Formats: sequence, structure tokens, C-alpha cells
Amino acid sequence: MALQPKHFWMSFPVMLLLMSLSIGVTAFVASSKGHDREHERDYYARGLEWDKLQEQVAASVNLGWQVEFQSEGLTAYGESIDVTFVFTDGDGQLVTGATGRVRAIFNADANTIFEGALTEAEPGSYVFTLAPHQVGIWRWQVHLERGDTLFVEELRAQLFGAAPAAGGAGG
Repeated sequence: MALQPKHFWMSFPVMLLLMSLSIGVTAFVASSKGHDREHERDYYARGLEWDKLQEQVAASVNLGWQVEFQSEGLTAYGESIDVTFVFTDGDGQLVTGATGRVRAIFNADANTIFEGALTEAEPGSYVFTLAPHQVGIWRWQVHLERGDTLFVEELRAQLFGAAPAAGGAGG
């Protein structure tokens, strides 16, 4: 018995419905299999402190302080590198004698967070050492305190891999 055109056109809406259902089920299964790296630790707790953070950021803007991000190239994943933050006040003078902390989060892996203290290496220049697992765009949440003054800033800055060594076969 040959398939007649009227049977094809009668089954066409059923095929469309089944295709739509299979796409929906596939999308649901794919979206429900999330990875840990998609979930930022302590996100809820930080959400509860959001208003306080926004007040600190507004006060920091009024201070007029600026922060500049500097890093050396990453030569191998997991190898320690120094990231430097240079702080200047509203008059362009280096901010010295402060204590601080930083929190580094790779954009594509929010669950891996590097946290630590900032150490003043040179006047106004504060260093944070980490062993990153990726190059690319990172979020840098910086807190610097000097006396009663608190400066809070979130930067987005890129870590680069080091350029390959120059040279080659002798000749």
C-alpha cells in the first residue's frame, strides 16, 4: 500500500507537534544539567548586603580615588602571578599606608573565587598574588581602608597569557 498525499498532509501537523515537543524536552534537559561553575558562592548573602555595598560605592565615588589594574602575563595555568593595583586620591597623589583585600572572579567560572589581602609593595602600589586557572576577563572587587576611609571598587580587567619566547632554530 503506497503512501498517498492525503495521508502525508494529515500526519504533517502531528509531526510538527512531536518536533516541537522534542525540542522543548531537549531544552529542558539541557538547561537542568547545570555546572557548579555557573553558581557563584555566597551570592545570596551578598545580595542581602547589596544596599550597604551600594552606599559604600557611592561614598567611594565621592572620595575621588582611582584604581589602576596591572598584571604580568600568565605563563602557565595555575602558576602564581602578581596582580598590582595602584591607588591615587582625588588630587592624583598615591594612597599609602592602607590595608585592603581583593576578590577575583573569572567571568566564565563564577564558583572559583580567589580572595586575599593586598600588600603594599611600593607607595600606592598594592599587590595580590594568585594562581589563575584561565586567562580572559576577570572581575576584581577591591576594598581599601586607610583610617576611617573605605574605598570600594569593582573592576573588569583582563589577564593575558605571556607572549611566547622569541627565538627559534639557529641559523
